[in-house]
Amino acid sequence: MANYSFEKFTSELKKEPTLLVEIISFIEYVTTPASRKMAQGKTPQEFANVLSFLVENNKLSQDMLKFLAERIFYYLESGKIAVLQQRLAQVKQAKNVAKSLSPLRTLLDSSAITQRSSQIKKSSTFVSSDPPKIRQRLETFISSPVKSITRMFKKNVSPLSNRFETILGTNSPLESDELEDLRAQTLVSLNNKQSSIKWIALPQQDNLKKSKPKDFVKTLKGFEVMSELSREQRQVVSSLRNSLLIRAKLLTEEEIICNIINQGKRSFYHTLNRLSNLTNHRGVNKKSRSYLLAVSDEKLKKHAEIFRDRLDKCNSLQSLDSNLGKYTLASSSIYRLYADLRIIRSVKQVRDKFNQNPQKLEALMNKYLGTYGEANLKVKLNELLASNIVDAYIYKQIHRTKNVSQAVEALRKISSHNDIGKTATKVIHLLERIIDSGNRVSFQNFQTSLNFVSDGVRTKLQLLVRKELKDSLLAQVSQVSSSSLSPSEKLMKVRNFLQNPCYHDSEITLFGESPFHLDKKIDHVKGLESQLSQMISYHFPNPKIPSWFFEILEKGKSEEINSGKKTSENCYRDLGKIERRFERRELYHLRGELVNLFKLYGSVSFADIDSTILLNGYSVAKSIQDFYNQPNRTTIELPSHMQANIRDLLKKMIDKERARQVKKL
Repeated sequence: MANYSFEKFTSELKKEPTLLVEIISFIEYVTTPASRKMAQGKTPQEFANVLSFLVENNKLSQDMLKFLAERIFYYLESGKIAVLQQRLAQVKQAKNVAKSLSPLRTLLDSSAITQRSSQIKKSSTFVSSDPPKIRQRLETFISSPVKSITRMFKKNVSPLSNRFETILGTNSPLESDELEDLRAQTLVSLNNKQSSIKWIALPQQDNLKKSKPKDFVKTLKGFEVMSELSREQRQVVSSLRNSLLIRAKLLTEEEIICNIINQGKRSFYHTLNRLSNLTNHRGVNKKSRSYLLAVSDEKLKKHAEIFRDRLDKCNSLQSLDSNLGKYTLASSSIYRLYADLRIIRSVKQVRDKFNQNPQKLEALMNKYLGTYGEANLKVKLNELLASNIVDAYIYKQIHRTKNVSQAVEALRKISSHNDIGKTATKVIHLLERIIDSGNRVSFQNFQTSLNFVSDGVRTKLQLLVRKELKDSLLAQVSQVSSSSLSPSEKLMKVRNFLQNPCYHDSEITLFGESPFHLDKKIDHVKGLESQLSQMISYHFPNPKIPSWFFEILEKGKSEEINSGKKTSENCYRDLGKIERRFERRELYHLRGELVNLFKLYGSVSFADIDSTILLNGYSVAKSIQDFYNQPNRTTIELPSHMQANIRDLLKKMIDKERARQVKKL
């Protein structure tokens, strides 16, 4: 690379003119936002090393790739993307290679990159032997989306479509941050020749050669504790063992195992060769390869059983597709080594063909899984795929409906069908149950009850129910505002609606708030009557809330505060409550209730406004007590100067109770 110049680049391009298309495609890909972010915090050499590895086996040589990447880095690092795109457009306009050389030279101007590079402190190698430096460099590297660059080169563009990938490339980070760091470090170190371990001959080194492949790391550990080893020899053995453990851990990760299955034997062996090229000793590298193959081999042999277990745990078509989606199966060569893995391809074939011929499920399973084999697997696939026919039909009926009523009507039309009708009837029952506010069914319970239908049907039904519940809640609350109920009764009615569990966890809102939080805010409005308006404004600042709701809230809270005061009006209100209980036969004996009520209001005057005679609650309670002490009582006579509304209601209740008692006698 050090001797690679623009003249050599020109020479290669003239010999192979078709490379121009490759070069243009490469530059276009590398100028994407993902690669711009990747360039941050790196030197041109590091950036070029990563890119040259990610696009290996392209028609472009490694030296040419690095040459291009280093010069493009200047534009990415300095943010002059527009300039690069303008110069690239000039290259595209050239009708042949000869005419493209001048704009290419301008684009790859070495003086600009040399000037810029002189300002950057070059590191000797990305993978340093100093652990803190490794960590620092890795943090910068990991912040760049290497996986985005990998995914970028997977696009279906003919000039770049013939390469095969390393099995360490992934479309998303590994779940473990530590492993993702190690994967990134390993990707870069593969291209760094200076990072290879300089092997030093060991005493009894033949024991390494004789050890079993899977025991190679254990043998190295044994060498580490040998007293005959010098410090340098022990350091070499330790470095090799640690490197092998890192690579073995990466190779046995779930996503990497899937990559091996998808990309086949050629990519697998190619990556093994590169991962095992750890030292400058051929025999040690060969043994390292055997060890890495052994640990991978063990995982691959178990993967078929893991695949079956996961398939058995699938409870919907979506979970089946999610599991199968991990396997692109770009190559079938891995099946020659691991025949049990053929089951993955067979299941994918059944799933893919089922979309084309859903009525031929049994024939498809016999074709790809065998007529007499895989009985359990067939039962599971039948359960997942056959039910999908019913769900697909139901979804077809409801996907254009705009509300629950239309959905129920559409489902009733198919409720007489055999298998489909049973599912449709069950869905109708669940819809009617939650929409009926008297049932007070929670939305979460409704969601759980829909686990027998596919995600598509479930999502549509939840959408319709949410809309219905939101419209229903607004209508009910609005209706309360125009009712003849007292302010406190209106407020209580509104709160009863808000507390209905069907609205909770349903993601619906009223005036921009969830019903649950709206009710909690109402509860927080407390204090003196003179402070109510201020408290309401504080807890409900949302301008979306209509004035009639504020009116219900303020008057209702005011009445609640006043209801605690000892007045004849409040006594009359409480007397009315006792009457309603008496009429509903919830109360059979009035004596105790009435006496206690008027004693509670003992200091309140119940005399008529024009009367000069005093009459308090204790006097009324004594009159009631005296009446009930008479054995031959018939009708009660209350003081004539008593407030008429209270006197009439009290007399009506007591006389009616006595009439019932006499009738029984």
